[in-house]
Parts: sequence; C-alpha cells; structure tokens
Amino acid sequence: MLFASYAAIQTAVETKKVALLATNGAQRSPDAPQLPPVADFVPGFDLAVIQGLFARTGTSPTIVQKISAEMAAIMKDPEVVRQYKVAGIEPVSGGPEEFATALKSEADRIARVVQSAGLKTQ
Repeated sequence: MLFASYAAIQTAVETKKVALLATNGAQRSPDAPQLPPVADFVPGFDLAVIQGLFARTGTSPTIVQKISAEMAAIMKDPEVVRQYKVAGIEPVSGGPEEFATALKSEADRIARVVQSAGLKTQ
C-alpha cells in the first residue's frame, strides 16, 4: 500500500507496474476520475494535504485580507495551476476563516486517532 501523488506514480501506473485501488482525498480526483475515494469505503477518510500561509499573531486584519486576496488571485493563475498539477496537487483557494476551519478540523481528527490508538508522547 502506498499513498503518493498521482504525478509521482503516473509512469508506474501507465506501464502497469502498479494498480490503483482508490484515491486518498474525500472526493474523486480529476487525475483519476475512474477511481473511488477511500472515503467511499471508510466514511470520513481524507488524507489530503493542507498547505497555507501563516501570519504572525497581531497582524492587521486588513493586511491578512490583502494577502489572502493576492493569494487567491495567484492560485487562479493558469501557470500556477499547471505547476501544482505537475506536482500532483489539486489547488483549492480559500480565505483565512476557511483555512483556520480546515486546520482545526484536521487537528481534531488527528487527536481522535491518537486517543483511540492509545498513543502517548515520549
């Protein structure tokens, strides 16, 4: 079993050296629309990568919104979208509130996994 970006394994897939069973995001991937997501079999499963920008605490909300608007525009640039696709990443742009919500949701999800597995810090 392997979790990897489609771009990283595309040659192996095309030469039939590996067989894809499912995708790791919550929905089907445009790179492999024929594959179901693992979430179809394990409800709630989502191993998508979250990337974003952070600002220092106390940064003016005006500045945060300006950076957010600039990043949203950049993430729509066809060349940027193409470069992300080459890396096997499906870019999604959102504002600071959506990013904070995604991070909180991911932290809560990981905390539940750690707790249910009985893992302890060392």
